[in-house]
Amino acid sequence: MNANKDFQRLLEIVAEYYPVSPEDIANRQRRTHDVTTARNIAAACWANANSLTDTARRFGWKTAASTMRARERAEVLAEMPTHAYRIEQIVNQLQVEIPWLCLGMERSGNE
Repeated sequence: MNANKDFQRLLEIVAEYYPVSPEDIANRQRRTHDVTTARNIAAACWANANSLTDTARRFGWKTAASTMRARERAEVLAEMPTHAYRIEQIVNQLQVEIPWLCLGMERSGNE
């Protein structure tokens, strides 16, 4: 497992489903709606298998509380029809490419 490589791949996968670049997702200075939406989803995915502190550090946030808020936002997004399908596709792709990141994640269709 190469965490830095896997983190970069996570950003690339999320960027495939949202109109942003992987660099924008990781850059905390960019705060458009599309970027923050993608960032919250990526952070929630990363925090699923990593510490809140590590996730906050990777996204340039000052505290783990920011990671917790991102997870909450991602949960809300997952309930919205405009995002649910994309999030499901992201999780499906992660399960294939970075399976350790998905341990414990529930797939939308298998509840």
